[in-house]
This record gives sequence, C-alpha cells and structure tokens, in this order.
Amino acid sequence: METKIHLLIWVLLVFQRDLTQGGESISASTESKVAPECPVEISPQRAVVRYGDPVTAKCTTTQTARGIGWEATVGATGMKTDVQSVTWNVSSLTDWTAEPKCYGNFLTEPKQCGKNLIIILYKYPDSVSLSSDSPVDQMVEGIQYQLQCEIKNIAPIQYLTVNWYRGQTLIHSQTFSHNTTRTPVNVSATLLFTPDRADNGQQLTCEAELNLGPEGPQPPPANQSDPLRITVLYGPVITCPPSATVKEGQSLESSVPCTAVGNPPPDTQWLIEGQELEPDEPLSRRDTGLFTFEAENRYGKVTQDVDVTVIYGAEITGCPLSVDVEEHHNLQSSVTCTAEGSPPPETRWVKDGQQIDPSVKLTRTDGGQFTYEATNTQGTASHTVTVEIRYKPQFVQSTESLSLAAGGSVVLNCSAEGSPLPQYHWRYLEAPNVQDSSTGGWSVVNITAATPENSGQYTCTARNYLGDTTRAFTLTVREDEEGAVPDCPLEISPQRVVVRYGDPVTANCTTTQTARGIGWEATVGSTGMKADVQSVTWNVSSLTDWTAEPKCYGNFLTEPKQCRKNLNISLYKYPDSVSVNQTVQMVEGRQYQLQCEVQNIAPVQYLTVNWYRGKTLIHSQTFSHNTTRTPVNVSATLLFTPDRPDNGQQLTCEAELNLGPEGPQPPPANQSDPLRITVLSSEDCPIQIRPSRLVVRYGDPVRAECTATQPLRGMGWEATAGPTGMQIVSQVVTWNVSSLTDWTSEPKCFGNFYQTPKQCEKKLTIVLYKLPDSVSLNQTVQMEEGRQYQLQCAVQNIAPVQYLTVNWYRGKTLIHSQTFSHNTTRTPVNVSATLLFTPDRADNGQQFTCEAELNLGPEGPQPPPAKRGKPVMITVLYDLKDYFMMSMALNSVAVLFVVISVVLCICRRSRNES
Repeated sequence: METKIHLLIWVLLVFQRDLTQGGESISASTESKVAPECPVEISPQRAVVRYGDPVTAKCTTTQTARGIGWEATVGATGMKTDVQSVTWNVSSLTDWTAEPKCYGNFLTEPKQCGKNLIIILYKYPDSVSLSSDSPVDQMVEGIQYQLQCEIKNIAPIQYLTVNWYRGQTLIHSQTFSHNTTRTPVNVSATLLFTPDRADNGQQLTCEAELNLGPEGPQPPPANQSDPLRITVLYGPVITCPPSATVKEGQSLESSVPCTAVGNPPPDTQWLIEGQELEPDEPLSRRDTGLFTFEAENRYGKVTQDVDVTVIYGAEITGCPLSVDVEEHHNLQSSVTCTAEGSPPPETRWVKDGQQIDPSVKLTRTDGGQFTYEATNTQGTASHTVTVEIRYKPQFVQSTESLSLAAGGSVVLNCSAEGSPLPQYHWRYLEAPNVQDSSTGGWSVVNITAATPENSGQYTCTARNYLGDTTRAFTLTVREDEEGAVPDCPLEISPQRVVVRYGDPVTANCTTTQTARGIGWEATVGSTGMKADVQSVTWNVSSLTDWTAEPKCYGNFLTEPKQCRKNLNISLYKYPDSVSVNQTVQMVEGRQYQLQCEVQNIAPVQYLTVNWYRGKTLIHSQTFSHNTTRTPVNVSATLLFTPDRPDNGQQLTCEAELNLGPEGPQPPPANQSDPLRITVLSSEDCPIQIRPSRLVVRYGDPVRAECTATQPLRGMGWEATAGPTGMQIVSQVVTWNVSSLTDWTSEPKCFGNFYQTPKQCEKKLTIVLYKLPDSVSLNQTVQMEEGRQYQLQCAVQNIAPVQYLTVNWYRGKTLIHSQTFSHNTTRTPVNVSATLLFTPDRADNGQQFTCEAELNLGPEGPQPPPAKRGKPVMITVLYDLKDYFMMSMALNSVAVLFVVISVVLCICRRSRNES
C-alpha cells in the first residue's frame, strides 16, 4: 500500500512538471515554480540482456533522501532508508514486459521522483531457413522468383535485420523497426530474385541479425540459413569473331575460335547457305564465304555469321614452258601467266636474277629463261618460261647481179636471218641443169654447164609465219669466146603470170632481132609459127590446165638459129571449204590437237594456214616443200593447251595463198567458221580426290578415293597401274595399287555427267620416292691449312631428286646445304653434291659427314627421312713454326715467374731474420 501511494505521488509530480513545460500561458504563470530535476542516477542507463541471463542495475541519489528503491515486476527492492544507492538484481531475466524503475522520497524538492531503466530482453532465433513457393534449385534466367527467409521465435523483432547474400556479397536487407513487439515471434522475409547466367552455381543465404546497439553484443549476433546452391538455366551465348582467315586444308574447328555457352550446354553446328558442314572438314579455296555458327538448347537458339577467307599460297596457272614472242612486243601482252592466291599475290618477272619490266619491248637478243614469280604471305611460286624472240626474215642484200661464161657453174646462195628459221621458195625459169635445195637456215640454186637460156632473174623468197622477204639474182650467161651463141632474143611480158583457175590469161612474146618466125607452144592456146611478125600473143579465155607450161620459141636468120623461153605461170584455186574440227569444251591445262581442214586448194606450195585466237595470230604453218600443182586436201594441226583466259574465245583457222607480187593483193584468204570454246577449270570439275596429294615409298601400297559431287553417268580411274575403267552410276571410285613401282604414274579420275561439264577429269598428285642405296664422302683425310678442297658427297640411286637436300656437317654443326629443286627427274638417279672447303687448324681431328634428306612436304614422312654417310676424320697439316714460337714465349714467361717468386721469398726471409 505504501508503495502505491509513493507511486501516485510520483505520477502527480511528473504530471505537474509536464504541465509546467506545456503551453506558453501555463509556463508564464508558473515560471517561478518549476521543480528541480530528479536527483536519481541509474547505471547503466540501458541494459541489453539475453533471455534467461542475469541483470544488475544500480540506482544512486545525489541528495539526501528519506528513502529510495526499485519497483519492478521482478526483483523489486522496496523503499530503503538512510542509503545513498540501491541495486536491482535479477539472476535470470525471463519477463518480456519488465520495466524496472528507481524512485526516491526527498526532504526538499522534488519531494518525490523516479527514473526508468531502459531494458532490452532479446532471444536468438530457433532456426533460420530459406524457402520458396516454387522449386528454386533450377531457375530460368530472366524469370522472377519469390524467396522466403523463415525466422523462428526471435525477439525483439524491432532490432531484426534480415540480410540476403549471393556468395559473400550482400544483395538485399530488410528491417522490422516499425514492429515494437517485445515477445518472440516468427518472421518471414521476402526477396524477389531475378537470376541471370552470372548467378549460375552461386549460393544464396539469408541471415537474421539482431543489432541491439552499442550496449548489445558486438558484433551483432547473426544466424544464417543453410546455403541454397542455384542452377540458372539460360539460352546460348556465342563468342565468335566477325571474320576469320583459315589456311587451306585446315578446318573451321581448328582455325575459327567460336564458342557457345549455355545451361544446359547448347548443341552447336556450322552452316553454309543453310546446309550443315562438318567442323573438322578441311576447307578449300572455293569455300571462302559467309559461314554461320549456330548454338541451340531448349531455352533458345542463336546464330552468328563469320566471314571466312580461305588463304592459300601463291599459284601460277596458264604459264607455258616456252613461248614465242614477236620482236618489239613485250612479255605482258605475249605470255599469259596468271597468278592466284589468297591474299592476292604480288608478281614479277625475273631474268638472270634481276627483276625486269614486263611492259618493255623485247629485241631479238633478249630471248632466254624468264621466271614468273608470285608471292603472298603463304608462300612463293615460280615458273620458268623459255622465251624465243620471233621476227620476220631479213636479207642483208636484196638484189645481186651475176655474170657467168657459158659452160660455167654457179651457186646462188639465199640465206635470211629470221626466227623461226624461214622456209625458202625459188622462182626461176626451169631447166634440166638448174636445181634448188634447202637445208638448215639457207637455200641454194645450183646451175651447172650454164647456157644463155639460164640467163634471167632468180627470185628467192624467205618466209616464216611473221612475214616474208624476197631477194632477186639477175644472172647473165655470156658467150664471150669465138663462136659463142648469143642470148635468146625473145622477151616475154609479163615474165610471170598468176591466174585463178578458169580465168583468162594473156602473155606477149616479142623478138629483138629479125626472125623467120615466132610462136607459142602450149597444151592449150598454141599459136603455131608466125612469120614476119615481131610479137605473138598467147591467149586463153579460161585456163583450166594445171600442167600448162607455155613456151615462146623463135627461128632466126643469125645466131642463135633457134631458141625458146618459158612463161612462168602459177594457176591457183581458192579452197572449197575451210573448217575446224568441233572440240568446244576443253579442260584447262590439257593439250588438244585441233585440225584445220582445207579442201581442194592449189597450189599448196603457196599455202599458209594461220590460226587465230580472236584477232590474234597464234600460229602459222606453210607447205612450201609440197610442189604439187593440182588441187589437194590439206590438214593443218595446232597443238593447243587452253587456260582460263581462253574461256569464251573464238578460234579460227585461215587458208592464205601468198602468190607473190604478181598475185592478188592482199593475198586471198578463206577463214573457217569461228569455234567458240568453253574452258573448264579443273576446279569446276565436280570431282573431289582425297587425298589430293600422296607421297608413297617405292613398292608400298597406295589408295585414293574419287567422289562425284553431282549426278553422273559414270566415273573411273585412268592410270598405268590400277585403272578401274568406267564405273556406271557410282558416286565413289577407289584407286588401289598394292605395290606402286611405276615412276611415271599420273592417275586421273574422270567422270561423265548429265549436266555441264559433260566430261572432266582431275589428276592425283603423287610423289613416289626412294631412299638412297648409299651416301658416301670422298676420302680426303689429310689437308693443308688454308688450301681449298672440293669434297664430294655421292648419293646413289635416290628419287625424286627434286626434293633432295644434301646437308654437310662438321661434327654436329650444319655448315652447308644444297638443294636440287630444279631437277624434275622422277626416276632414281645418282647425285654428286660439292662442298668447297678451306680448313684451318681448328678443324684438325674433326669429323665431316654428308647427309641426304628427302623433304617430301607435309604429306610425306615426318621428320623427313635422312641417310648419312660414314664420317671422315680429317687431319689438318699446318706450319709448326708459329706453334714453337708461342711455346717458347710461354716457357720464357714461366721461367721468369719462377725467378721472381724465388727472389721475393729470399727478400721476405732476410727481413724476418733482421
């Protein structure tokens, strides 16, 4: 009862104080009556106590009190008099509503007052667990999930913070400061969580943390849930470059760094034009283009385009082994060498080790070996062309006059400079004592027992396909001696006639002295003897006699009593037809024999068959050796090897009759119908050979497959060993030889197709090799220092020598290498490699060896097979004078060192004794 009275008094006092501090009117009226502050101090002012733990607080008065004490639901002390302090002590605090207060009664104001002890009773949760309203061990990227953190039986919730962690990283916090419930409660905290792929494999935890202020435990107590390891399912993501370069023969898989990640792991594939491509399939240059990398799982499909450039070394095509170039033309316009590669190669022409300008015009002295080189980042290719400079024939002297006594002999020499060597044709008055012949680069007319009838003009024509030139000899046969017969006083005009078959012809014969009679003798148009005339005409309205040889003759009163002269006549006929055999589809690099058929032409002696590609003359053929006068059929041959620039070109052949200056000008020419050719590249042939290159040891088995990439009638292998013949409607044909021993083997796979190309073929590149029977070094074992020696390494019976490298070693050090790449012989040969060697004394006692190594390329055995000869130890002989002088100098230094050492020793001993 007493306690309640004291409490009531204290409440009234507090109420009075609050009224005093209230409104302005009240404070103004009671300003002089404010009660002093309660002289009670509690220590500590705030107590944080774990549920069930002990608690103690001390209340002390700062002025004389009638009595002080603690009022509480537990541990109350009652009023204590005559004391300055009183302690509130509970051995186990379990009352969630405890609000202990210390109060006092005083002699002076305030008569009675009290203070509350701020007390926070807390309890850790029984459990912290993480849950969800749906399964969360597997989450789909981008979908929101609601996670629950369940906290059981915690107090006070006002100080609770629920923390969410991804791994060690705090991602969200939630507080409950608005909830002032003191007693333990169950709490559910929510996290709205949208996972992405970075969360895959991470652990999520929630944590209940009681932050009870500085008076509470430090660090603040926290309980964590068991971790939840999450799996995030997400669609594929591709990492791919936008473009890539791939070496020919390599695959996308090995060369293009495309990867795809996803959960579950996606299936990937490469596509080209929508068709799947095996990623480990070797690419060829034709595969350059846009490829698509595709990745797919059940959560999506993504693609990325990659612009792939297939790179390969420089290659040269269409380059002939030899070529004819007209003088004053250049290589650029005359030699059709084509270089390709990726990246595109740089090209140049080289002669005698020096680069030349292919646009410079060539002269007749510029022929020789020219090398066409093509270089890119992947390698260098070269091809050597033998260039022959061609030019029309030329005579040093165009005319010559000769005089010869009757009965004498003379040789008329006709030799012209030209390339190719010209062919010769003579025109002269035929006689039994006149013979012409040609050999090598010249032609001669041999006149024996000359008579005045042999007098006249002898014309030599030198001709090659570039043109012709004429040289005229005027011969006079004299009768200088007594009784000599003078020249025949007959003149024929014109001396030579050229007549088209069936056309009229006229020639006039005139005498220069009085004649009994003159006339024409001929198989057609004879005139008989005409007396008392100075001239007589041979006239035929339509000449059709191929053997016509009209002669004008005369009978005279004086010498010569009788003589005659022949009219030089050429009867010609244009051909009935000119045609080329029909080969319209050709495979690049393959040689074809084209025939130009010229029907019923005369005289063939004057015929030139010209071959044209477009408007360019590419070949000429003459028939001057054939003196047949009557019409004949002629077949002219062109060996033609097409390359890709020839595709779509027109080939024509032309029959030209060059009948000399007396004939029609320009010379009549008949052309065939043009033959438009289609050149099929070997790359366009729908055949694939695998492998494309084989390296085989002599006698070993060999196998290759040929596959057609479009529908076909049949295909097969053509080879000297293992031919298959045509296999009807078979997409794959195998060439198989159990023991390859044919050094010339060049197997070709051919196919017949329904569509263009109707027929084509591809060649299998095959290298048949043989290791040498022996490798030996000539035995030069003693050598003099400073003198040069020639060492020979003999390699017996090796093939192919083109891939041979001879290496020279001094001990284990490589000192020289020699290759034989210029030698393309396939069969086994003996090779001798030379080393010019000048020894010095350091070489004395060294071993020298030579090694034959066959480097057959990546398809060949690795490392390249090599065979070494027996080592030769050499002895180097050198002058010992220098050696002895050095030895003596070294000995002198040693003696001097000993003497100095002895003297120093004696001096040291003397100093010690003194």
